Amino acid sequence: MRNALRNVSTLTTLACERLRRGSLGDPTHPGLRIMARPSGAKVWIYRFRDPAGKMAQLLVGSFPALSLADARAEWRTHRAVRDKHGDPRDEVRRRREAATAAATRGKGYTLTRAAESYRKEHLSKLVRGDEQWRILEREILPAIGSVLLADLKPSQVMAAVVPLRKRAPRVAAMGISALRGVIKHARSMNRLDLDVTDPTTGIPTIPQGRRSRALSDPEIGRLLRWLDSGVVSRTIADVLRLTLFTGARSGEVCAMRTRDVDVARKMWTHTHGKTGDVSVTPLSAPALAILRKRLAEEYVFPVRSNAIKQKALSVALFASREAGNACPIDHWTSHDLRRTTRTGLARLGCPFEIGESILGHRLPGVAGVYNVYAYADEMRKWLDRWAKHVAETARLRTRDAREETARCAPYRAQNEGADTVPKRSKRA
Repeated sequence: MRNALRNVSTLTTLACERLRRGSLGDPTHPGLRIMARPSGAKVWIYRFRDPAGKMAQLLVGSFPALSLADARAEWRTHRAVRDKHGDPRDEVRRRREAATAAATRGKGYTLTRAAESYRKEHLSKLVRGDEQWRILEREILPAIGSVLLADLKPSQVMAAVVPLRKRAPRVAAMGISALRGVIKHARSMNRLDLDVTDPTTGIPTIPQGRRSRALSDPEIGRLLRWLDSGVVSRTIADVLRLTLFTGARSGEVCAMRTRDVDVARKMWTHTHGKTGDVSVTPLSAPALAILRKRLAEEYVFPVRSNAIKQKALSVALFASREAGNACPIDHWTSHDLRRTTRTGLARLGCPFEIGESILGHRLPGVAGVYNVYAYADEMRKWLDRWAKHVAETARLRTRDAREETARCAPYRAQNEGADTVPKRSKRA
């Protein structure tokens, strides 16, 4: 056999140099041998029994870079580990990882560098990776990004997270999750010593709560009238209206492309959805009316030749409150419009499967595995009914508001310029 072991009375450096094929064992150091590979390279091998009693081998080094004397010294180290019922391979792995971590740390491997690597090598492959990076970049890294990753302490993480937790609990929870991802990725790439304690360990879970806000019919009417008032831009208003009429995620509405809208078939194809699946949404008459005016560019809702960011919705609502023109509805977000649509469809009698298909959800359990019907015609029917209901609601509320204004007009005219409550005289 080509790699058969040949025993010699004494292993010498000259014998190692003359070896052309096979292996030579060292009789004075059991398990240590030098092996000549087909390529001509020669390596030192240590064969031993692991703690489970199985034969194993460990690559000690290459010859002549590792001399006979050095190979025997390594053998004594590995033999000592084995005699203590350990596995020499584990010890070699720990030494290599420690050396890698020390070298990385010496090069200034900060949290910012680790996060940038995490973004390039992992987050870039995720559908919602940009959201995690945005939270890291804006909320976490400005506070502790300059700290060496190996020196990062739980107290420093808490100092960065506590203010954020008071202001935005959900963002704080996502920030901690993203930070854990950075540390896990650094370890998997051998850039952080496994002996270094994870600084996010022990940080209590941040309660986020689950939103259950769905707008009532009167609130829908007030919202649509407010959007028509011009307080927010037409782009923001159209995104919110389309979210309400389709039940789609507001982020997907923001990223809508013109090529994905088929006006003739009255259909919108989702190609960049949250789940990664390609799905379709039938377009009702009000939704189609919004889109017909916006199909001239690559993106339906463009901002400087790019799609508008979902964050712009909350920014616009905040700016309207600061300007004193807040929406007459309290405690709502753009995502609540999606919940409003689903709740409204259920109230109208929409079957469960069709309602979930409209939202782009996969059916739960076994039904999601075996029922692959798209429900396109059924979704169109119920979205048309929902659009009609919303239009009637807005029309009725508008008429009620006009009647209320007309009914109160005589009283306003009678009391105009007069104080309804007598003023108290000042005390002497």
